[in-house]
Amino acid sequence: DRTGLAGVAAEVCERAVAAYRDFDLAGALNAVWDLVRRANQAVEETKPWVLAKDEARRDELAEVLAELLEAVRIVAQLSQPAIPDRSRAIRDRLGRSGESSEWATALRWNAAAGWKVAPGDPVFPRIDRVADDADPTDGGAASRKGPGKSAAPSRG
Repeated sequence: DRTGLAGVAAEVCERAVAAYRDFDLAGALNAVWDLVRRANQAVEETKPWVLAKDEARRDELAEVLAELLEAVRIVAQLSQPAIPDRSRAIRDRLGRSGESSEWATALRWNAAAGWKVAPGDPVFPRIDRVADDADPTDGGAASRKGPGKSAAPSRG
């Protein structure tokens, strides 16, 4: 376990499942976010973009990426009760949609190589920040207009 994610994932799974059993959706999702934060930290620590530039470290890169993808898979699985469509989209993108959804099986850490990640649009598209002086009644049109463009619809 190069990233330390396996142990964090096991602890997060226990906490999230216990929270779901208590109907504590916020507690479950807070636990899931602990794994997300640790995975982000692992990316910063392992620097896969640096590993990718060194042919001698390709095996290390494969292990790191497999562990990161496994963390994403577990996040998707644990998020399923709260965001089922997005969770399914993540599992589909990871090529894991046909796997068991039984948590006893699905939450076991298995960072084996052989991932095939499908390309596609972001599962969670970026939301642009709205300017402080934006009109909340315009439906966000002001934040979508470009420089010099009017937020008002054109009349042809």
